[in-house]
Amino acid sequence: MPDVRGKSIQEAKNILKELGLKVNVPSQEEVNEEETIVVEQLPKPGIQILSDTEVDIYYK
Repeated sequence: MPDVRGKSIQEAKNILKELGLKVNVPSQEEVNEEETIVVEQLPKPGIQILSDTEVDIYYK
């Protein structure tokens, strides 16, 4: 699992989708995905995952 913390939501989505992962941003808020920074993710970086895994990314 790559570390996408510190990247914009848009950049994180691009990286994760390239790897065949599903991306979920669990929030109802409208944000600028090019400027808003990812502060946490699940699964955590560095663990082994399968393609098609759903990844939650959180921002502040």
